[in-house]
Amino acid sequence: MLNIHKKITDKKKAINILILGPYGKCLTRLLRLRDHLRTRGYENTKLVKDFTDDDQRHKDADIYFLEKSKDYIKNWADILLFVFDQECNNDSVLIELCYMIENINEKSSHSAIISSSERYIGSLLRGTIKLNHIRFREFSTIDELEKKGYSAAFNITKEIEATRWYFPP
Repeated sequence: MLNIHKKITDKKKAINILILGPYGKCLTRLLRLRDHLRTRGYENTKLVKDFTDDDQRHKDADIYFLEKSKDYIKNWADILLFVFDQECNNDSVLIELCYMIENINEKSSHSAIISSSERYIGSLLRGTIKLNHIRFREFSTIDELEKKGYSAAFNITKEIEATRWYFPP
């Protein structure tokens, strides 16, 4: 039994999770989700802002942060968690979601959208989510956000494990 627990723990430690969502007044929720996933074994869980800004590629801050976000979506993340919150502007997270779908669609099956239940999701976005096989969860409290985020990460980890890792008996 300990061997199975160790394998699961090792898998969680090896996965890179990127949380994408609105900052501003909603940043606290994203940080709580990040910290919750870390305490549950996903040590490599980050927001884009957790990565250093030393190597600014562009003098325009808006372009720099767009490029930075796209780089970590494409080259670092194994799992992408897109958080939509009704209390904040979700333009940036929608841009990040569209980038992933249009440019690295193979990551769609390793992604989840976690949206506040009060936020209206239009028909075209719902269709895009379904067409690209992106998991969709709703939350109404910070505790639910943490639970739904962990559940999505764990289920995606199991799928990744089935295709990427092999542990002999």
